[in-house]
Amino acid sequence: MQKRIDKIEFSKPRKRIYTLFFDDGSEQAVHEDTLLKFRLAQGSQIDAALQSKISRFEEETNCKEQAYRFLSRRPHLERELYLKLLHKGYNKALIMSVLDRLRKNNLLDDEDFVRRFAEEEKSLRHSGPLRIKKKLIEKGAPREMVESWLEDHYPETEQLQQAEVLAGKKYNGMQKIDGAKRLQKVRNFLRQRGFTWNIIREVTAQWETEEEL
Repeated sequence: MQKRIDKIEFSKPRKRIYTLFFDDGSEQAVHEDTLLKFRLAQGSQIDAALQSKISRFEEETNCKEQAYRFLSRRPHLERELYLKLLHKGYNKALIMSVLDRLRKNNLLDDEDFVRRFAEEEKSLRHSGPLRIKKKLIEKGAPREMVESWLEDHYPETEQLQQAEVLAGKKYNGMQKIDGAKRLQKVRNFLRQRGFTWNIIREVTAQWETEEEL
């Protein structure tokens, strides 16, 4: 069964979307790219096969534009963006196709995301490696990629420096608390910040009393 396009209206200029009005009384909103790709015009005949192609192309365009909207707000990991698009109702095969195109256009780069995120956590938030690793994996970063970056770019010497600064500020800010409790609070604080026990023990050793050794 065919239907004919009786009229085409520019319905959403900002988004370059047109409305197709058909002779059977139905209508359909399409992007400008769809009009150009399928050469749609007033009087065009649309059969079932062409309608199917138009619908698939529209779904792909909508998925791609939704991905662009997410990326315009901030960078995303592939896995993170995949789950967001899946939640929007797009099918898995379509999402993978869109992600592949974004990757080829350098709009998705997990390694760059891991680097930027980890550097910010380390430099601005003074997070330890365990905290950085946990946050990135929760966002969908590949575990091996995160562990490799931390091994190459967050050596123990730097971890010690970060932990020493944090511990000193914390310890000096709790002068009214007795020694053992004060020390435990500092250790708990460093653990929450994502530092390993070895780093914590080394940094806080200067405040241990003989009874604690």
